[in-house]
Amino acid sequence: KSKPRCLPQLLRAVDWAITDMVYQVHKMLEEWKPLNPFNALELLDSKFADTRVRSFAVRCLESMSDAECAQLLLQLIQVLKYEPYHVSPLANFLLHRALRSPYRIGQPFFWGLMSEIHCPDVSERFGILLEMYLRLSGQQHREEILGQVDLLSQLEGVAREIKTVPKETRLRVLRERLSTVSIPRPVSLPLDARFSVGGLIVDKCKYMDSKKLPLWLV
Repeated sequence: KSKPRCLPQLLRAVDWAITDMVYQVHKMLEEWKPLNPFNALELLDSKFADTRVRSFAVRCLESMSDAECAQLLLQLIQVLKYEPYHVSPLANFLLHRALRSPYRIGQPFFWGLMSEIHCPDVSERFGILLEMYLRLSGQQHREEILGQVDLLSQLEGVAREIKTVPKETRLRVLRERLSTVSIPRPVSLPLDARFSVGGLIVDKCKYMDSKKLPLWLV
């Protein structure tokens, strides 16, 4: 119990069908020295379904700084898929940290969920967490997030449209459509909240020649 990194190896040796063995492991967890947050991530993998084990792992994450939490955010969002319930210690932990640090953690948390909301396996769970985050985040931050959603929606519409246009007129059509994109007030960038944009320099915008014709926006 004084060598915390041994815990995953111990748990792999447990027969979870034997009630007495599971009881002993749960008692040991109450006395186990906390793992380093980076090592505790292993206990949130799909191999460890026991709710007490996963709760122990989340307690180990509590010591993380905002910078560390932001660094691990993509992985933490992914392991939400392995939680047995929509509302779990991990979900509550992420919501708490996102609300406490809306720009460092909250905004990337929102977009991390949004990026997979179309996937049937997680759409309900991620939808619930998105709604909880927006309801609790306060009007100002909520309006900032919705401004980003609106901007990206407009840009996605432009990106889809130029794929249907002949190559010889594509750049002209792109710039014509970009000139109609509305940004009524500065919007922070979804990828980095430290930067905000107030408009496009249309004559410097273009598209790239790779298969999906991604936009190059200035």
